[in-house]
Amino acid sequence: MTIKIPPRKYLTFKELVDRWQCTDSDLRYLVVNGEMKPSFKATEPLNVPDWEFDSFSGACIPSDKMSGIEGYDLEILPGGWLYLQSPQVIAPLDCRFELASSARDPKVPEDENDGPLGSWFWLTVPLGMDEVQEKCAFVMEEVLRYESRHDQETPNAEIEKPLGNRERDTLLCIIGTVCTIAGIDFKKSSKSAAQIQHAAAQLGVSIGDSTIEGHLKKAREALGSRMK
Repeated sequence: MTIKIPPRKYLTFKELVDRWQCTDSDLRYLVVNGEMKPSFKATEPLNVPDWEFDSFSGACIPSDKMSGIEGYDLEILPGGWLYLQSPQVIAPLDCRFELASSARDPKVPEDENDGPLGSWFWLTVPLGMDEVQEKCAFVMEEVLRYESRHDQETPNAEIEKPLGNRERDTLLCIIGTVCTIAGIDFKKSSKSAAQIQHAAAQLGVSIGDSTIEGHLKKAREALGSRMK
């Protein structure tokens, strides 16, 4: 019996690293710099922030918890995914989060008395990058948004076509000609392979001697078919 499981609408930190074939540090860098926003689902009510005008930045910023009726802090249990916001950088690849929102790019009130109720939340306990890496996820909309933008910014690389027989033979003839000019007797495969391997090593390139011998043999055959 085969059961078709519907695709998940999120990826874990590790799954996204595997998808992009990058390192943990690469993804942490994107999170710390706000280019990728991790998400989580609240399991308990979260405090709603109050807002105050900051004269230094000239904008409203979240401050203390909003006071509810009879002096109680206003708490809401939000549904759906929440996006971590405003990373506080504490190291090149580390930060902490204290705020989350129900929208990826939530609006900030223009007036301190006009806070968006239910859009922003204080985390019960601040999250560091290690906890984000372990407990949070990336919703597919966030993943696809970054991939789409990255594809637009990166020019499409030309797909290299495999060499045709004539191009391959020409390249082998060039190899044989260069060996002749350099004084390498490529008819003696083992000796000339050692010379080429040594020269390549000086350039920081590692090539197996059997690989070199195989190509030298093909170069001899290609030259033989071209020589009149």
